[in-house]
Amino acid sequence: MSRIVVVSNRVSSVATGTPAAGGLAVAVVDALQGDRGLWVGWNGEVRNTERACEVEESHCGAMSTLAWPLSSQSYAGFYRGFANEVVWPVFHGRTDRMRFRTEHFSAYLHVNQMFASHLAEHVQPDDVIWVHDYHFMHLASYCRDLGLNNQIGFFLHIPFPEPENLKAIPVHNSIVKALFKYDLIGFQTEKDQHALQSYIQTDRSEHTAFGQDPVAHQSPKMGVYPIGIDCNQTLSQVQNSQKSSLSEESVGQCGETKTIISVDRLDYTKGLLERLESYDQFLSSNSDWQGRVSLMQISPISRSDVLGYEEIRREVERLVARVNGTWGTPGWVPVNYMNRSFERAALLGLLRASHVGLVTSLCDGMNLVAKEYVMVQEASDPGVLVLSEFAGAANELDVGAILINPYDTVATAQAIHRALTMPLDERKERYSAMLDVLRQNDLLAWKNNFLYDLYACGAQVIHE
Repeated sequence: MSRIVVVSNRVSSVATGTPAAGGLAVAVVDALQGDRGLWVGWNGEVRNTERACEVEESHCGAMSTLAWPLSSQSYAGFYRGFANEVVWPVFHGRTDRMRFRTEHFSAYLHVNQMFASHLAEHVQPDDVIWVHDYHFMHLASYCRDLGLNNQIGFFLHIPFPEPENLKAIPVHNSIVKALFKYDLIGFQTEKDQHALQSYIQTDRSEHTAFGQDPVAHQSPKMGVYPIGIDCNQTLSQVQNSQKSSLSEESVGQCGETKTIISVDRLDYTKGLLERLESYDQFLSSNSDWQGRVSLMQISPISRSDVLGYEEIRREVERLVARVNGTWGTPGWVPVNYMNRSFERAALLGLLRASHVGLVTSLCDGMNLVAKEYVMVQEASDPGVLVLSEFAGAANELDVGAILINPYDTVATAQAIHRALTMPLDERKERYSAMLDVLRQNDLLAWKNNFLYDLYACGAQVIHE
């Protein structure tokens, strides 16, 4: 019986059996629960040399894991450099933040090649390989070089850039050629898939005009697979957290004060500055809400050693201080700002206890927090989701969320007011519509749909 072999940047959390809250790790753990498979990736450690990068084997239920450290040089070039100073900003529409260095791209290729070598040692001929995210766009290419003819699929969790943005990366042609070595490429939205198809069409036209071969002769199969959440498990976790004092102390202690909650990594793609400006505008325009509402902003610090992240942290802290200094009173703090992570059950409890979920992403592949916020609401008295139209989740949750353009601070402030004053009947109707979507497009559907199409690829693609 064939195994599912998952490759992602990190596996350290699942290897210990205690995955961190949110993100790709939770999605993959939940998706593979009970499956006989292998999970391969970095263990989160950085060593002085790569010679010390021994492989660590572990087990989590029916799933085995293989993980190893990276050398400090590989980490600096592959992860901090090319992945997060080139691919991440460009794929999120921020070419102005790109810092391309040839040595960083070389490190990116080196790590992809190293992962392929480890796979070649452990993968069985009938295994199906499922590669996750922008860290490994070249992995299939190196696997093919090593003679692996397994079906290999790639799922991109972040947006795919428009051709003009992708071409800002000096090695854009290498990226696309490498992606063509996959049997199946999965995207969060139709827009992302169309962006790659547009690049291919443009590239072929340009090369044909000069009598050259295009980027590749045959495109891989592509599809749209919006990632969902495990609805039943999410509900089970929030129910287990309800007796915890955390949500009661953080939300309920303020009596009649209503809570708006936002949960994001401290990242310039999340619209944190725009969110705080909009909330400031809301308080300025609605004096009757001063003292009656609080914004709970949870922003764990990540990638603190990547260029630009310390800057966004300083700007957020400056704005939080300004809003609190302008509007706060001895008995009321307008913004409760926390740079820490919470256990998943505790975080879900905070989402459930909040009256408004506010997501202002400037560009987002999906945003699972938006889905979790809806899923954990009390059916008899649900909160309201205010959601950026630039988050992938907006393509599914537009049936009930209040969609906003996060750059429009006045309109976002008005949306916050509308959410806080929305009648119960309308809140229930919106919640019910979104709940139906979440249950139909849950995590199991995401996994099954992608793997069904990957298995179906069979021997259709010939790997040269």
